[in-house]
Amino acid sequence: MSRKKTKQDPVNIFLDVIIIILIFAMIPVGFFYYNARSYAEKPSFTRDAQMMGFLLEKRDYAAFIQGRYVNSYNGDTSTDGYNALADYIEAAFNYKIYDA
Repeated sequence: MSRKKTKQDPVNIFLDVIIIILIFAMIPVGFFYYNARSYAEKPSFTRDAQMMGFLLEKRDYAAFIQGRYVNSYNGDTSTDGYNALADYIEAAFNYKIYDA
């Protein structure tokens, strides 16, 4: 029982190669689309309490105050204590500028 090998049509080979290329091209595109969708649904650039504490510890007051405005813009209320402290620091800066 021997089978003869039949010659494949070059068009079929070409189409098979195109299908394989499209499959491997769709995997990264789908991955990118999934990540872009999940990133777009999250509020961006919110500062959590750990980050706010880190900025306060490093005495980066400008970034600390900026984090307060970023959180209020995104509607994040998990750092209310840090937001109050940022308001106090900003008021102290403004008083120092007024006094000078």
